[in-house]
Amino acid sequence: SLWMVIKGSLTVLITLVGALWIASALEARLMRMEIDSSLRIVLVRVSKALLILVALLVGLSMVGIDITALSVFTGALGVGLGLGLQRIASNYVSGFIILLDRSIRLGNVVQLSPEIAGTVSEITTRYTVLRNLAGIEFLVPNELMVSNTVQNQSYSDTRVRVALRVGVAYSTPDIEAV
Repeated sequence: SLWMVIKGSLTVLITLVGALWIASALEARLMRMEIDSSLRIVLVRVSKALLILVALLVGLSMVGIDITALSVFTGALGVGLGLGLQRIASNYVSGFIILLDRSIRLGNVVQLSPEIAGTVSEITTRYTVLRNLAGIEFLVPNELMVSNTVQNQSYSDTRVRVALRVGVAYSTPDIEAV
């Protein structure tokens, strides 16, 4: 009946809002902790996803929907999504690997190829943002950051040498001063 649909929707909505509220409280608490920022981001995102999943399952079971009946459907959906979204899933897993192993951090100067190089300005679960000296930003899929060789020029030492070409006029009187 219409009343059951409204009641069920409200129940699921209330459990999801409760989960999001708990996730935001957990996020605020994690942001105050003295742990690495990458690890904080991973913990916040994983806890939020798990809380939403639990809230959705609890809300559906409170409404009276048998969750075991959903297992066959979710299994088939998972196989289909897994095949179709393989690259995206690989980028997300690679993003968590980057955030957890901390081989690439914010502020590191990295180079993937002669064309793609810059300072890491943002690391998300799907891509990493590199900003070069000209201000151009590259969105590099995390799968490339994990599967390819990455030259991290500031991994162990934050001092980085940058080679620049400088033009000097032929009429300059003191070349040594230049």
